[in-house]
Amino acid sequence: MRKFIAFALVASPLLALDPVGIGNSDTATAHSFAKIMAPVKVVSTQDLNFGSIVLDELGKAASVELTFNTPPNGNPSLTDKKLVNCGFYNKTAMPTAAFFHYQRDNNFGGGGPSLMPVPDGDPNVSIDITATDLIGPHGKACHFTPKNDLPVDSCLYFPPKEGTAAKHFSVFGKLDIPSDAIPGNYAGTITVKVTYN
Repeated sequence: MRKFIAFALVASPLLALDPVGIGNSDTATAHSFAKIMAPVKVVSTQDLNFGSIVLDELGKAASVELTFNTPPNGNPSLTDKKLVNCGFYNKTAMPTAAFFHYQRDNNFGGGGPSLMPVPDGDPNVSIDITATDLIGPHGKACHFTPKNDLPVDSCLYFPPKEGTAAKHFSVFGKLDIPSDAIPGNYAGTITVKVTYN
């Protein structure tokens, strides 16, 4: 019995020197987040066509100005036209507006788990529209001033996908025909760029 007590007395100070104690380490946890966003996709489903324009007189400047309106989930409709020194050929189809649709992410906010959907309108994207003049025979140009029916409206062009929203709008405008315009076909381009802000 004495031997055991003596061993215990000798061993106790050694146990107190154990280097693995509760103050030698600690742990903490941080959360990790990521937000995956849908890409912006833009498509055009219809060209701007001023139709066949008959001049009142060769050598006299003329102009055609078109206005369209695009309702939600609908197609552009002609709401106004102004023709100066010209008219539409009576056997041609009615003019059409350029029709653009785009799809974008429907959630904006921080990178955490609480993301609020964006209401109607697009405060988080910018839309840039550029256009060229219409060039015809021998390089003759008709000046084109583009207009649009922004703000955008909802559309049904894209198949529904979770976390996305689709919008559409149309582009139209005014065509100035110079006095030296040569009869023939004239063509130009309209470019639309949609960018996340």
